[in-house]
Amino acid sequence: MVWRFLKRLKIELPYDLAVPLLGVYLERTKTLIRKDIDTLMFTEALFIIAKIWKQPKCPSTVDSIKKI
Repeated sequence: MVWRFLKRLKIELPYDLAVPLLGVYLERTKTLIRKDIDTLMFTEALFIIAKIWKQPKCPSTVDSIKKI
């Protein structure tokens, strides 16, 4: 639509109008991929921290029964 309007005004662009739009689409795609990678890395880091983290041990029910 824009292209036809510019042709009526006899204005020629040195590039196709789709090229800048393609660049915007690629940037959005890269951003989405980057967000996915960041989410995966964050999740993996949480699992590693959970393994290393000294969590309090609650006595099991078997141990509680043995004490009685």
